[in-house]
This record gives sequence, C-alpha cells and structure tokens, in this order.
Amino acid sequence: MPRIPDAHPDEVTDPELAERLRSQIAQHGHAVGSTGLLARRPSVARAWSGLFAGLAESGLLKRPLRHLVNRRVAMTVGCPY
Repeated sequence: MPRIPDAHPDEVTDPELAERLRSQIAQHGHAVGSTGLLARRPSVARAWSGLFAGLAESGLLKRPLRHLVNRRVAMTVGCPY
C-alpha cells in the first residue's frame, strides 16, 4: 500500500496532468504507475515524462526492445506490468 495516496484529478493544478489522470482512471479504474503520486508535483511529473519521452525519441532502443526492457525492469522491482 502506498504511503502517499494518489492525487485526485480535481486536486491537480496542471490541466493536462489532471486530464491524463482522468483518462487513466476512466480506462483502468486507477492512475497508472506513479502518475497519481507524481501529479502532486506537476513540475516533477513533467520532468519525469520528458525524460521518458527523450529516451523514446532518441532512437537508441527500438520500440520492441523498449517494451521488453520496461517489462524486465517492472519484474525486477516487483511492479505488476
């Protein structure tokens, strides 16, 4: 159980981030990954998202390999993927 509860979309000051939370909750019933936690600090959420967007856009890892790496990391840290 997380120590800090996920932010509710109505609590989030960044409209784009609030909409992302609403979309994830509508689709999955909850915020995906650490989105709900990071939404408490929009500047951190944007930086985190930017990091992963930069990695995806770099072309260093092709999409299928990125997905395999994501799964392996999730398994390693005990995160259900």
